[in-house]
Amino acid sequence: MPSSPIRPALALLLLAASITPAAALDLPDSTSIDRWRLANGLEVRTRHVPGAVGVAVAASFRAGRGTDPAGREGQAEVLAQLFFTAPAGEHPARTLADLPALRPLGWGLQVDPRLATLTEIGSRAQLPGILHELGARMRGVTLDEPALKAARATVRRQFGESRLQRPELAMHHRLREVAEGITDEQLLAQGAALDKLTPREARAMLDKLYVPSNAALVLVGDLEGLEVRRMVESEFGAVPAGVASPEAPALTLTASSRLSTLASVTKTTGGVGVFAPALEDSLHPAFFLGMMMFGAWCNDHWGKPTPPFTSRFQYAIFEEPELVRFYPPAAPGTASIQPLVDEFNLRVELFAQVSTTRLIMDQFRGNVSWILGGPLTPSILRRAASEGGALGTLATTTAARTLFKGDAFWDAYLERFVSTTVAPSTFYALLNDPHRQVVVVFNPPASRRE
Repeated sequence: MPSSPIRPALALLLLAASITPAAALDLPDSTSIDRWRLANGLEVRTRHVPGAVGVAVAASFRAGRGTDPAGREGQAEVLAQLFFTAPAGEHPARTLADLPALRPLGWGLQVDPRLATLTEIGSRAQLPGILHELGARMRGVTLDEPALKAARATVRRQFGESRLQRPELAMHHRLREVAEGITDEQLLAQGAALDKLTPREARAMLDKLYVPSNAALVLVGDLEGLEVRRMVESEFGAVPAGVASPEAPALTLTASSRLSTLASVTKTTGGVGVFAPALEDSLHPAFFLGMMMFGAWCNDHWGKPTPPFTSRFQYAIFEEPELVRFYPPAAPGTASIQPLVDEFNLRVELFAQVSTTRLIMDQFRGNVSWILGGPLTPSILRRAASEGGALGTLATTTAARTLFKGDAFWDAYLERFVSTTVAPSTFYALLNDPHRQVVVVFNPPASRRE
């Protein structure tokens, strides 16, 4: 049933974070945010988190998988590897294996359909060095065939791990790829054509994509007393602007299903993907809230998944807003996807019958609004004081919202999220619509089936 309007106190708390500041804005959660753009187009965002264990620096570029030419799947990953690891200025080459020692608080290299994001988390004392090296990389890395060969090898190994060797990653990717119409044969061939990428071509693509006008720089952590604007201007202000790339189009997904054998699974495993409404749909903020609530409900009612899976639900609203993923328990050794679909649809029906009170909706709003740029929860603040991962997540999500749709869109989205009174049951028909579902089931080899 529809919920009552959100409590005024919570509305004011969340809406405070949706104001675009001309200068740093203090929020009720004790953090403060700042937003500005350099003359060369680099979008800069900061969030001061008092008492944080360090500072996370995220650099995001419109250089995701959507930039891959046909037949060159993996090129975006290769370019990101080169930008992150090749020599730059006085900085020598490094490998991904070096990063845990260089950045013990954490690091990340993420390439999704739209963006490539590089994250390094360091102490306050390390921040000037991190920014200096990142500035050198934006001025241009040194490329040669050995560096390109190493990047190709790393990406091919990662493709094997994420598509075949690690079931949780394979299922995550396969749901999207099956909905995009990619066959198993095409999946196995991904990365095969990367040898055609030459150092000259890689140089040209880096010069085109990894430029200030196509990027966002985000700093999240304890920034007390640091002259952040001066530091950023000093390291990045003179970097040539380049040209901003257009935003990648929405993924085109088609209802479909696939039953496959995967050697790395030990028991039958399945996933159901649901196609979301367009982000621009006025009901999408209510849909997002409803999916977070339904996902939590599924985690409770389906129980813990078999490792290495860690959750029954995933919705990466900045990375792949088109697709919501669910992982119901699957019947052993099934030769059909239908039992998995039936189990999912049954849970949708049961959840649609659950009463949604104002208090429950408010609790979920308060717990997840930070993802959209709202105030941090006490739990996130505690984590930020002792671990770098929380800071890294805040930095990468901030970078994503900056480059994907932009702050004005997400500020308005957060305002609608705060004020929606639409109950999750509204989306019952959408979730159960077979024309909006993609279903994948993995079985182990016949010799190891239950």
